[in-house]
Amino acid sequence: MSKQKIPNCLFTLEENNGVVIASVDDENDISFQHTVLEMDPARIRSSHQSKDEILSFARFEASPSQPYYKSEEEYLLRNIENANQSIIEHIQEIRKSIKRMKSLKNYAALAEEVLQEITENT
Repeated sequence: MSKQKIPNCLFTLEENNGVVIASVDDENDISFQHTVLEMDPARIRSSHQSKDEILSFARFEASPSQPYYKSEEEYLLRNIENANQSIIEHIQEIRKSIKRMKSLKNYAALAEEVLQEITENT
């Protein structure tokens, strides 16, 4: 039987006018809430496409002049699959980031205790 703890973690990220609150609630590990004031907005270079833009590009990719897709449906199914795979990769990165945050929060708490002990002994 494995002694490994079964992960049961809730991560919440709230953003409101530059105030960002990240919360981790973990039954088996460190739980915390971290607030950052005046955080710059997250910027990515990806726009939302309209249905017309998606259809237009699907028609272009499925045209006889393009060698890869036989139909618009094939193009769209492949791209939906790729988008879902990309989402899974981002979720995995978030899970790794949560573990890193918990480790850093643990270090900060222990370092504060050490600092307090040092200042009390001097």
